[in-house]
Amino acid sequence: MIGGIVAFLIIGIVIVSFIINMPLSNGMKKDEIESAFSAGMDHYAHGDYKSAIESFLQVPFDSKRYSEAQGLLTKAKASYSEEIVDRVSSHISNRDFDAAFDLARQAQRLIPEDEGLKHAYEDVLRAYRSEVLDQVDSYALSGQYDFALAYLQRILERFPNDAVFQDTYNSTQSTYYALIRENAVEQADIYVADQDYENAVMVLRKALETIENDDVLTAKLDICLKKYEEDVLQRIDSVYDEGGYDAVLSLLKNASSVLPLDSAAAREYEVWKSRTPVALTSLTGYKSGEISVKATPHNSWHTSCLHNVSPYCPKNLGNTPSIPCGFWTI
Repeated sequence: MIGGIVAFLIIGIVIVSFIINMPLSNGMKKDEIESAFSAGMDHYAHGDYKSAIESFLQVPFDSKRYSEAQGLLTKAKASYSEEIVDRVSSHISNRDFDAAFDLARQAQRLIPEDEGLKHAYEDVLRAYRSEVLDQVDSYALSGQYDFALAYLQRILERFPNDAVFQDTYNSTQSTYYALIRENAVEQADIYVADQDYENAVMVLRKALETIENDDVLTAKLDICLKKYEEDVLQRIDSVYDEGGYDAVLSLLKNASSVLPLDSAAAREYEVWKSRTPVALTSLTGYKSGEISVKATPHNSWHTSCLHNVSPYCPKNLGNTPSIPCGFWTI
């Protein structure tokens, strides 16, 4: 009988102990919750409001400490918000925006509903925007638009959804592109006036490296390319008169490196390359008397050689009689 009573008491003690330490709604045991509540009280008393908030938030609604913890939590939040707002304001005054942003964001993650912290973050952003825009204006005033755009690009990587920064980037880029376009067209016109079509083309192409697919620059480039090609083709005869075959080949080679691959000048270059002049004295047939030659003006040669009449230029003829008007044709 006595043994049964003892066993019953032991079972009762175990059950009561289990009930007392049964986990509450957040999975914590009552003694763990008591420990969290006590820690929160200690943090609050020492002014560590962030830690106090984190501790009081661990107390669930089904704990006997819940009401008391909620009252202290409200006070801790208010004190923490006031502290953060003051610290953020100090960072703004010192232009330490990184620290201000980090502090405001960290506090908002802890108490996202706090209006004071929302305003503090807006204050940081407003001051930071002013700082950024001042820097952009400084770059623009010194003509350093490329630096301004690179700077804004870095800002947008941090604030990809900020409309102010994006609008500033777009307007700065538009101004920069307009200046590049205006300067390139102006320089190209100067070169064209001097019949320096090659440099006109180079200026426009360089501008297009920055402003890709720009209609104005592309149209201007097409005009300059056409004028350059016409100029090169028209100069072949005069260049030959002054410098001979090598001068013409150099002219066409340079033009073909600038003009499109399918241009008439590029095709003309290939034709001239295929007809490299040789000395008559190097031909076996000439030495043996089997080849007869006659002199023709180079202009008529220039026409006929394109129809596969073999040209032999009196270059390095040695003792061969000199004929003043140009080419030998077989």
